[in-house]
Amino acid sequence: MSEEKEEGIVLSVTPFEDKHRIITVLTKESGIATFIVKGISVQKSYLFSLTSPFFCIGEFVYRKGNSNILRFIDGSIIEELAFLRKDLTHLTYACKMGKAISVSQLPQKDSS
Repeated sequence: MSEEKEEGIVLSVTPFEDKHRIITVLTKESGIATFIVKGISVQKSYLFSLTSPFFCIGEFVYRKGNSNILRFIDGSIIEELAFLRKDLTHLTYACKMGKAISVSQLPQKDSS
């Protein structure tokens, strides 16, 4: 299967087993996309940054499989949007917007 690449904003992060995380990302082309990021470790510290903060904009390289969860291959942070986490009011409204997007946007449907 071929690799694909998209930019998106991380809406949620869920720990999975010891060294894995499931991240939900809003992308323009695929709408809500869910990725499984495996093997997060000290040697792959950039994965901590990409899968820890909510509301960071990143680039995600992945492969499609048989399920709705996409297999994360590689990625990088484009913009951290740190200002959202410096003010409780900004963070509160960002969370509310993220929840609204998560429940209103269909998975893997164009979000434009």
